[in-house]
Amino acid sequence: MHVVLPDGNRLDLPDGATGHDAAAAIGPGLAKAALAVRVGDEIRDLARPLADGEEIA
Repeated sequence: MHVVLPDGNRLDLPDGATGHDAAAAIGPGLAKAALAVRVGDEIRDLARPLADGEEIA
């Protein structure tokens, strides 16, 4: 699966990946500092699984 980052880049993740997994894939500092993930206009808990193709910030 993949998600789309704010700069338009694609981030490939394993199926069932969460917002925390996405943050960790970007970098350990972000994984430690992140409190939530924005998916479209919705703020979500980092433990919630992401869906293929979602745009995150």
